[in-house]
Amino acid sequence: MRARGALFSALRGAHANLQFAAGGEDRIMPDNEVAVYWDFENIHASLCDLVHGQGWYRRNAREKQENLVKINVIVEFITGLGRINIHKAYANWANYHCYNKELQQHAMDLVQLFHRGPHSKNGADIRMAIDVIEDISLNPHINVVVIIGGDSDYISIAQKVRQKGKSIIGIGVRETTNQYWMKACNEFKYYSSLLVKTSATADLEQLGYEEEDLDFDEARELLRKAVSLLSSDSGEKFALKGAIKPMMMRLDPSFDESNYGVSSFNKFLQKCSDVVRVQPGEFDHHVFLVEAGRDKERKAAAAAAAAAPGRPYEAVLKKQQVRLPHSVSLREAMDAAWRVFKESGALPSFDAFRARLQTALSAGRSKSNPLAEADPGKIKQLMYKSFAFSFRMENGQRGIALSPAVDSADTLFERVLFMLTRRILDNMEEDEVDVEALAELFFEDRSRIDDVNRILQQYQNH
Repeated sequence: MRARGALFSALRGAHANLQFAAGGEDRIMPDNEVAVYWDFENIHASLCDLVHGQGWYRRNAREKQENLVKINVIVEFITGLGRINIHKAYANWANYHCYNKELQQHAMDLVQLFHRGPHSKNGADIRMAIDVIEDISLNPHINVVVIIGGDSDYISIAQKVRQKGKSIIGIGVRETTNQYWMKACNEFKYYSSLLVKTSATADLEQLGYEEEDLDFDEARELLRKAVSLLSSDSGEKFALKGAIKPMMMRLDPSFDESNYGVSSFNKFLQKCSDVVRVQPGEFDHHVFLVEAGRDKERKAAAAAAAAAPGRPYEAVLKKQQVRLPHSVSLREAMDAAWRVFKESGALPSFDAFRARLQTALSAGRSKSNPLAEADPGKIKQLMYKSFAFSFRMENGQRGIALSPAVDSADTLFERVLFMLTRRILDNMEEDEVDVEALAELFFEDRSRIDDVNRILQQYQNH
C-alpha cells in the first residue's frame, strides 16, 4: 500500500505539471497552445545595463541599439512548450533594426510603442496587459501564456491568467527581475539558464555570468524540502524522482538546474549527493534524504545567526542569492576593489580580478585573521549585482572594467549599499526598518544611523 501511495504521489506531481513543461530530461511534452508576449525593451535594457553598467540604456535609449538578446534561444525554449498561436513583441522598433532578421524569422507581431515625452516609458506593460486578457478571452484554447520581461507590473496579468485556469511562464534577466513577479508565475526561467541549456557560453561570458553564481546551499535546501514533503505525503521514506522537480518548481517557480551550471536534473541530483541518495525502484528511481539530522543543525545555526545584530537582514539578502563577505568589511572590500582597477585598468577575466583582489585584501593580514577563501567571489557578486562592471572587447578579447559611472571608491561603496538597501526593503516582511541593524550590517557600527537614513532617503527618492 505504501508503494502504491508513493506512485499516486508521483502521478499527482506529474499531472499538476501537464500545463507547462518542467524542462530537462524529465520534461513532460504536452500538446499546449501557447501565447507569447515580449516586453522587448525591458529585456534588452536589462542586458545593456549588465554589459555597459547601470543606467547606460536610459542614457542611450534614443540611439540605435546593438544586438544583445538571443531571440533564437528564447524561442527554442518556448517551442518546446507547445504550438505558438500568438506571438507579439512590444517596443519602439525604430531603434532595433539589428534584430530584424530574427524578428522576421519567427513571424512576430511587432507592436509599435512610441515614447511619450523625454523621460516617459513606452507603456508596454499596460498595452500587454490589455492584449493578454483580450487574447485569452477570445481564444479559449490558449492554455499557456509566456511573458518575457521582469517588471512587477506583470503580477496582475499573472493573477488574471491563473484565475482563468491557464498557466503562465515568465522569462527575465536574473539581476533585474522583480522577485514577486517570479513568484506569481507557474514557472520562471532566467535568461542565463536558457543560455546554459543551449551551451551559449560565449553569450554568458559577454554578460559576465559564471558557473555557480547562485548559492548552491539554497538549492540543496529546496531539494531537501521537496523530498521531505513528497515522502511525508506518500508515507514512504523516499520520494519518486519524477515527482521531485515539479514539486521544487511549485515551491520556487524560478528553480532550474541550469542556474547552477548543470545541464540536467540527474546531474543536479548527483551534485547534491550530500543531501539525497538515489536508488533504482520498481516504477522510478527512489530518492532518499541522507543525514537528516544535519537539517536540524542547520536550522539551529540559522536561528543563532538570525539573532545576531544585523543578521535578520543578511538572511533576507541570502534568500536572493546575495552573500556578504565575512572576513572583511564592505568598506574595506570596495576600497580594495577600486585600487585593483585603478592600478591595473581593464582585466581579462573575473578570475584575474578575484586573484588580484585576494592579493590586495590579504596584504598585511595576520595569520590569526586570514582572508576567507570565498570572500573575493562574494565581493565580485556584490559589485556585479550593483551594475558596477563594464564589459568591453579589447583586441578581440573580453575585458572587464569598472562602469564609467563609478569614478571613486566612495561611489562604488555607495552603489553597493544602495543595491543592498533596495533588495532588503523590497523583500523584508516587517513594516518598520531597524536602522541600527542596517548600520551594523553596512558599517559594522550601530551608531551610524545618519548614514543609513541618508541611504534610505536616496532609495525613497529613486
